[in-house]
Amino acid sequence: MSSSHQLPQAILIAIILVLSVVNAAEPTNKTVNLCIVPQNDTFTTLVLHHSVFAKTFYETQFPKLNFNLTILSRDQNRDSRSMITAVLKKESCHGIIGPTFSSSCTRLAPYITLPWISETASSTALSDKFQFPYFSRVIPSDAAGGLAVALLVSQLGFSKINTIGVDEPYSRSVIGAFTQSFAGQGGTVVKHITIAENSKQEEVNSAFSQIVESEVYVTLIVTNSNDEQQKMMNLAADATQVNTRHVIFTSEAWCSTSNISNIANWP
Repeated sequence: MSSSHQLPQAILIAIILVLSVVNAAEPTNKTVNLCIVPQNDTFTTLVLHHSVFAKTFYETQFPKLNFNLTILSRDQNRDSRSMITAVLKKESCHGIIGPTFSSSCTRLAPYITLPWISETASSTALSDKFQFPYFSRVIPSDAAGGLAVALLVSQLGFSKINTIGVDEPYSRSVIGAFTQSFAGQGGTVVKHITIAENSKQEEVNSAFSQIVESEVYVTLIVTNSNDEQQKMMNLAADATQVNTRHVIFTSEAWCSTSNISNIANWP
């Protein structure tokens, strides 16, 4: 889920979509305004670098079009929904890029009626073009990720597994796709546990204890937010310390440098 590679692709594809709309009307001296919706308050220098690169590239390819990048800022008094509705009334956006999380995209969908693309939102729910007619993405949906994990677990010789996830689109999507694909491989999900978003540590502890106490020692954990990942990661590390036979699989959302460093210390 590396944004350093996916964001430029998102911008390039979004621009192509916008160009078709702009050129259909009048292909001279038009301004294409791309509005970028950040996932959180931090908009990194790296993301800005790729955005500017894409803008510069297309300006050379389409000299009669003027490209403008508008980074939609967030503040303490404005959530994603109020931000997007306020900006769309004020700004002349021709296309929307972001945010990165599936949960954020599903919440914003009713308010966006423009060419729209996310660099990492992968929930299979977003594939429903009747419900999300303007949404697009540059990566495969979780149907591919769920199948990949199912094939890996099967090839390693495990036929039974427990799953634990969060009640939000990404987690439901990955676990749903995995469960279906794993059944097709002859595998069985013995126990599935769902925790609420923004659960307290004691609530996560209670859910995870049910997994640890199970006779099945293979677990798939699917979370998205950094906070939930850290809570789960601490418990998973403890579980593998207590029982070195316990095998933990995680979704690709855990593939950050900091997470990999922590996992490297597991037995």
